[in-house]
Amino acid sequence: MNRRSFLAGSATAAGLTAGAGGLVSAATGRPVNPAGASVKDSGAVGDGVADDTVAIQTAIDRGDPVVRLPAGTYKITVPLRLRSHLTLVGDGMASTVINQTGVDAHGLVGADLECVAVRDLMISGPKGTAASDGVHITNANAATIGMFYLSMSNVMIRRFAGSGLAVQDPVMCDLTNVTAKECGAAGFDLSGGGTSVTLTACYGHHNSNGFRLKSVYYCTFNGCGADNNTNGYKTEAAEAITFNACGAEANSANGWQITEGSGGVVLNNCWSDAPGSTPFKITGYSDGITLINPSQGGDEATAPYFIQVDKGCSNVAVLGVRAKGLATSYATGTTRVL
Repeated sequence: MNRRSFLAGSATAAGLTAGAGGLVSAATGRPVNPAGASVKDSGAVGDGVADDTVAIQTAIDRGDPVVRLPAGTYKITVPLRLRSHLTLVGDGMASTVINQTGVDAHGLVGADLECVAVRDLMISGPKGTAASDGVHITNANAATIGMFYLSMSNVMIRRFAGSGLAVQDPVMCDLTNVTAKECGAAGFDLSGGGTSVTLTACYGHHNSNGFRLKSVYYCTFNGCGADNNTNGYKTEAAEAITFNACGAEANSANGWQITEGSGGVVLNNCWSDAPGSTPFKITGYSDGITLINPSQGGDEATAPYFIQVDKGCSNVAVLGVRAKGLATSYATGTTRVL
């Protein structure tokens, strides 16, 4: 959906209305506490043994704008369903753990949401066999946006068979200090036409792809890292994506793979150390790709090329290569070296 159309038609209230006794949830009509409520108030134990699924879901559904998870390990067996206008906050990613023990179950799920924040906690999975995600947000209604204003900070997501964070149609989202590791698919998977996502100091490691962007537009990465994946960063039909001072180490295929007609992708002062692989690969008819001061992290004598631009790509510009002995491969007519 067009973002301006969404904004014009969206009721941007925080989901609260004034009642005789104070604020009430617009969705449930029940009184809420603006300062937030603890899941312990709904019966959660947080000892890693008791099943806290129902207690946490009850706290979420009650309608309080802030739901707190004090330090502890909260065992869940089915996905927790998020709602709009919710802040879910723990006591730190090393202190508050949501532990999904249901085999092949997502951790947190939602569809067509707005104004959701998740902070200061860890989401851990059993890493089953099906494509379950740590956070799984979809665009179920073509007339809405899949995820409008998602804010995540100081969050770790680990050990899911699918992706760590999978968001369809994300718009105006901010991810800061989020780590996704040991997942069977991507650490971060953004897809479905989203725009204006900013990732700062995010880290994807020991996944299939550290970061995967499929058909998303004008997004920015600042100081992110992608290590020990198949591909560190992969863009597929993505446009106007900027990477500033990001790094990739020890990825088995590519540090960056820019493919499937991606366009307007800029890498500014990015660094890749990829023994036996190609640090920067541009392929799949991608167009308008700019590499500014790309750096090779080490002397990878076994890497095929430092930068590889394949036939069919166009308008690639490379400025200030800092390679340590590796060759470059530019298909004829694809690349200008400035």
